[in-house]
Amino acid sequence: QTPVFMEIIARYVGNGFYIDHSYANICIYFWYNVACFEQNLIERYLNSKKTNQPYNGIIPLNPLLSATASSFLMPILVDFIEKIDEKNTSVDDVQQNPEPYMYSTMTIAALYRLNPPVIFEYLKDKINENMSKDKWTNIHAGIQMIYAIAGEPLSDNVGIFIAHHFETLLLATKPNQVPRLRETALFVISLIIKNYPKIITQAGEFTDKRINDIIDSIEPTLQLNDEEKNNISYDNRQIFIRYSNIISNLSYAWKANMYESHLDIFFDKFYLIYGSLFNFGIINGDHMLIRESGSALDCLIFNSTPKNLNKIDLLYSQTLEMLSKSKKFYCSQEIIFMIQSSLCSNIKTILLKLKNNPSKGKEIISKYVEQTLSIFY
Repeated sequence: QTPVFMEIIARYVGNGFYIDHSYANICIYFWYNVACFEQNLIERYLNSKKTNQPYNGIIPLNPLLSATASSFLMPILVDFIEKIDEKNTSVDDVQQNPEPYMYSTMTIAALYRLNPPVIFEYLKDKINENMSKDKWTNIHAGIQMIYAIAGEPLSDNVGIFIAHHFETLLLATKPNQVPRLRETALFVISLIIKNYPKIITQAGEFTDKRINDIIDSIEPTLQLNDEEKNNISYDNRQIFIRYSNIISNLSYAWKANMYESHLDIFFDKFYLIYGSLFNFGIINGDHMLIRESGSALDCLIFNSTPKNLNKIDLLYSQTLEMLSKSKKFYCSQEIIFMIQSSLCSNIKTILLKLKNNPSKGKEIISKYVEQTLSIFY
């Protein structure tokens, strides 16, 4: 528990960084666990103070072990993030092929949670440098570093900084970009919209443009021939899941003031995107794609404004019809169950939404009550 001891540990662990990827992953993961352990200690210690409860655990060090290590560790972690194989353009499979840059990003995020100002200050110039370059690997590195600071704790300064790079992030999602960059950009955009929704909702004239740019990146990639539809590649599958996540988080972006929402403008397009993703999930027997696209529709319905009640009416009818037909789908019983579960969730969300509108909502519920009961009973 002394700086000298940690310097010895740091040198020992540091010997494995450049042996090979497996050793590097272990060494980086060691520091990730140190940061998480210290974060947990701090939270328990502060919680005991807040609740006036006795604390019998380890007192967090000052300075923290991770703070002592971060000055030498950050350049190493950033180096791993920047040095990915330019020829490897496929979407990463974290389970099958974990790379040092993945562990590095995760560890920087853990260090950021412990010491946001210091880590943010270090990363700013690195992000600016990488995001200003033309090579996709540099943009990818910049986006990974943005991911590391896009989580908790939230900060207005960080939000403003990320907003400055949002157009570059959107460009990275375009269909002409390599799949690896597209999937990473879509994943991070989804996280940003979740944690910093003002980047969309309070962007003034750029609000609709940014949403349109997202849609413009999605729509062309859904135009697949029959062979492509029947055999969704791993790259497309991961990218399609990110589309669902973005729709979900965009739907909640205006939750603080639903009546300022721009979702009405884009409801139809998002519903068409959902339909494509849900069908791809059914055709390929993909549990996650079915679940995530169905969840996206739930979010879209729940956060729609009263202006969309006529569309919810039509959606109720279409969902009931699909649920009725689902029993005869040429799928395994497991996939049929997944489909029906998702559709039932959509109907539940529709009913909850209609319940909140006593006049028009009650009228729509009455319209389909007999059909609904006949399907379920």
